[in-house]
Amino acid sequence: MLTVDILCHGAPSRGVWQKYLDECFDRSQIKNVNFRDKSKIGWSCASCTFTMSDGNKIVSDEYTKLFHNSTILRKSCENCKYSLLPRPADITLGDWWGINEYAPELNDGKGLSLVLANTAKGEAVVAAVAPEARSIQMKENYNNGQLRFGAKLNPNREKFFRMNKKYKYSKVADTICTSHYDVCIVSIFYGMNYGTILVGHSVHKIVEDLGYSVLMLNKPDYIWPGHPTIEGISGDFALKHYNISRIYSNSDDLIWLNKYCDTFLVGSDQLFTPILHIDHAFLDWVELGKNKISFGTSFGRDSYDKSKNDIDRDRHLLDRFNHIALREKSVNLCQNIFNLEDATEVIDPTLIVPVEYWNNLSNEVYMPEAQKSYLLAYMLNLDFAKVGAIKYVAQKLGLDIIYIPDLDKRHRKECGLSPIKEYTPEEFLYLYKNAAFVMTDSYHGTCFSVNFNKPFISIVNRVRGGLRYKLFDDLKVSSRLINTPEEVYDNDALLQPFDFAETNRIVKEKADFAISWLKNALENNNSAEKFTEEEMFLDMQIKELRLKNLENEHKINKMAEQNSELQRTNTLLSLQYRILHKYHFYKFMMLITFGDKKKKYRDKYLKLKPIVKKIRLLIDAEGI
Repeated sequence: MLTVDILCHGAPSRGVWQKYLDECFDRSQIKNVNFRDKSKIGWSCASCTFTMSDGNKIVSDEYTKLFHNSTILRKSCENCKYSLLPRPADITLGDWWGINEYAPELNDGKGLSLVLANTAKGEAVVAAVAPEARSIQMKENYNNGQLRFGAKLNPNREKFFRMNKKYKYSKVADTICTSHYDVCIVSIFYGMNYGTILVGHSVHKIVEDLGYSVLMLNKPDYIWPGHPTIEGISGDFALKHYNISRIYSNSDDLIWLNKYCDTFLVGSDQLFTPILHIDHAFLDWVELGKNKISFGTSFGRDSYDKSKNDIDRDRHLLDRFNHIALREKSVNLCQNIFNLEDATEVIDPTLIVPVEYWNNLSNEVYMPEAQKSYLLAYMLNLDFAKVGAIKYVAQKLGLDIIYIPDLDKRHRKECGLSPIKEYTPEEFLYLYKNAAFVMTDSYHGTCFSVNFNKPFISIVNRVRGGLRYKLFDDLKVSSRLINTPEEVYDNDALLQPFDFAETNRIVKEKADFAISWLKNALENNNSAEKFTEEEMFLDMQIKELRLKNLENEHKINKMAEQNSELQRTNTLLSLQYRILHKYHFYKFMMLITFGDKKKKYRDKYLKLKPIVKKIRLLIDAEGI
């Protein structure tokens, strides 16, 4: 038996190939597929040629480019035990990509085979056929990467397969190969708060379901100093679900995103409130010609505590948005301060996403502690009065208590309730889905009570922004809201089951409206109507100058660092020189003096000797 193995670039996913064919061709009309059509440019061809039943040929690299850059290879390829030397078979066959370095006269553009004889039997077979072949012998082939390194999967492989479940193949391929996205979402998905995490996820889900590829903007380095970026519970959730940008250093650095995204969408909770200091949410760094959208964004309050200059600037930047939909409209803010009377009002994004989706996320976990009847207490600002009310309701209903605190430990107070653990967003949803009753002082905690149709009591949290609670008037659930914990006592009406039929109808109606509004906003970039060509061109030029200034700053800083390093090196060399000079001086004086002087110089010489030894080792290592 003669064994032969093949040099393999890797085995691509069969499912990806099937999806590519289904989306890009009428498969019934494909007569032939040639993965390396040599008829035009030879064996270096990187495209597929599809011959159709009508005789037409379609040439495309949409599939092969992801094969060649190892994005769609199977995971096992990277751990293949047989890709490197020594090879397992008598003979190895493959492509000889190094032909031009050894014998360019043999390269006819049609391909040349590499033949490796790995055993005595293999050598005998190769020797037997050699007289009949045009061949050249070599000792090693340094040009075939598979032999030298084996298959290395593309770093974007996991990202590709995650996106491929949601988008069409061509959109994913374009995103992976060019880093181009349809929409960049500006949110605070990285915040340590369940509402912040899940409202950011809701906007992401809604945009994706409309068929757009999404990039989530990471926390810029200059906001919330000291706050972690992709870490902890919110970070783990984000890495699981999103494509996330790099960390940008300042507003000038953010300008780079214009090269990678078509639309910029601000959509996550209270991004316009002055308290959070998220000035980049006003998109001053986005080009005028790009589509700028606010969707479900909030001021959180009816006042705007900024200086007149800052208010004028923010008003100007909001006027440059193409489409604005706010989660709640305030008469004072929208009419008196920002001239946003025409802004649309939409329901909170967590209520737009169907409850079936939240159910599916919660199904990813199982919590033994939640297999009993319990009152779920989700409290952001817990105090003793709230604890008393929670225990009173739990006792009246005969329920155990499971407590979810604010994810941000800085906001927690020890008031006699302790969480069992740090809950993930999926566990948060699981606890909501299985609760018998909910008590919360969280706006989004109230939203999820409505989502899961749970009987609830919500203590209006004006510390976190009371304006947004007017939503629950529209949803006909305001009877479940109270202003102080004391209102639960001897108020049995709050403990009764609640009929969510009318609420669900209103939620569905408002959710459909919001999705329709967003679909229209994403499809219609009306920049050409808002700005002249001269304005858009000037804006682009200004942003290009800001980028060049940023690059120059980086160069200057790098030069300063190099100069600092050079100064440090020069100082070190000067010190080394002085030590070496003294060392040789003491050594010389030790040789020409006598008595006490000789002893004095010898002691100094011996003290410096180990230091000089280290200096010489350092000099050898540095190559000085």
